[in-house]
Amino acid sequence: MRPSPEFARFNHFQEVMAYWEAAHPYNAGQVVRLNGRVDIPLLREAIQTACQDAGVGTLVLDNDRRRYRYDRAERIPLEEIAPDEFHADTLQRALTKSLNARFPEGPHHPIRWSILEDRRSDSYFLITVWRHLAADEMSVRLLLRRVLNQYYGTQHPEDARPLTMLSLPPARTSRFRHRTLSQVATLARAMWLCRAVRKVYRFREARGHGEGTHIHLASLPAGLAGRLVTWCRSQHVTLNDLFLAVLGKVLAKSTAQARAQSSKGSLGLATAVSLRRLAPQALAHSFSVLVGHWVTLLHRPDAELPALLRQIALQTQAEKSARRSALSPWSFILLVLILRWSPFHHDGRWYERMYRLSGGVSNVRASAEWFGDAGRHMREYFLVSPPGPAVPLVVASATLGDQVNLSLVARNAALSAAEASALLAQICVELEAIAGHGQPSSA
Repeated sequence: MRPSPEFARFNHFQEVMAYWEAAHPYNAGQVVRLNGRVDIPLLREAIQTACQDAGVGTLVLDNDRRRYRYDRAERIPLEEIAPDEFHADTLQRALTKSLNARFPEGPHHPIRWSILEDRRSDSYFLITVWRHLAADEMSVRLLLRRVLNQYYGTQHPEDARPLTMLSLPPARTSRFRHRTLSQVATLARAMWLCRAVRKVYRFREARGHGEGTHIHLASLPAGLAGRLVTWCRSQHVTLNDLFLAVLGKVLAKSTAQARAQSSKGSLGLATAVSLRRLAPQALAHSFSVLVGHWVTLLHRPDAELPALLRQIALQTQAEKSARRSALSPWSFILLVLILRWSPFHHDGRWYERMYRLSGGVSNVRASAEWFGDAGRHMREYFLVSPPGPAVPLVVASATLGDQVNLSLVARNAALSAAEASALLAQICVELEAIAGHGQPSSA
């Protein structure tokens, strides 16, 4: 991708993000923990060179915020975060602050780069927080691979190819599907889902708490990832199914009393899905937002974990068979039209009334080998996914080799910091119990 005076058009999800930004910043983040001491000047130079070579310079939006381009960036900042005694708290505070901070209105680099050293363990955290309408997780990971190999003086053969702004508009997604659903069937499914989620419980949003979010991080014991994968295979479910089931179980327990007092007894969980698999070769080097989603409904959320998994696995199979995530851009078209012409303020309370979801899940799996020789220095990897106004919380899991790290990002208006922290802790307890004994916790 080279700087160009030509503007590229946002896809419809990016347009939705632009509307969400009117209420509150919609930023995402990654954290990679690297061994050794950091050379700040060398890392700053590596970021500048890698971004320049990739063409990810200064983001420029047109006046309507529907088109964008990249100009050459003269200087890309790298912030040094002063460490304190409690590094986990420092990392969470830094992420929370950055995710809730707006990027400049004018031209700017779409990523905030920062460093937090942990001298106790002879390691440091490289933190990236980016404006989500500019890129998805894989886009930033592609750029991060270039930065790390530049920093360590190594090379990766795939990085010789330039990044592009190639996107995948809704009209093209049907070409990459095994079978085509008619637009009528797609619209019927969307209308059915809009009706179905009216029965879903969603945390009530308190007035006066704003649209901000807070972040919580957790690392599962080393070696747990492999045991979880083995257990999922024995149950004929996916790892994403398991995360949905555990989140559903924890949410069902925490909301049991509130759901009993209302007519909203079901839970609805959204799953973020990368659309790059629809055209792997064409989209492998795209710096864009290529994300779809599907919704899993738990009509019996208070059931035991095996029953929850059966509910989820059936829906997962149906979603994958129909490739509905490829059709989710059509939902964004409809949402763009609503956002564009509706007089309502589309914040969390609007979604609480009109399109109720209980939470979201985002999962990524990476390997040190994917980063090339630079991957030898990597110890941990975190993904931080924003909820936006559409869901009250998002749990993101990032697997690097056999290490699983979790983040939970919650809306201030929906959950307190203590409530969100307790939810994440219980999710960890459930996953550790399954990995250790093959059975969920009875707590």
